[in-house]
Amino acid sequence: MKMSMKYSYDIGNNRLLKIAKKYDQLCIEEKGSGKCATFTPFRWASFLLCLVEINSQLEKFAAGEKIAYRCH
Repeated sequence: MKMSMKYSYDIGNNRLLKIAKKYDQLCIEEKGSGKCATFTPFRWASFLLCLVEINSQLEKFAAGEKIAYRCH
């Protein structure tokens, strides 16, 4: 019987990054809520490429600007 390898890492105060090798996916989970976002390796890489723009939009939002950001 082949077992899947799972790794968990704390990221932030209430979030876990989970990697499941058997299913080839990565999940960011909010502790205690059961909510999570699941990514394939390709989608995770695409998400990482958007982080600079996401941070820029968050800074504008924090400064009180209205934003409507969407990236596909």
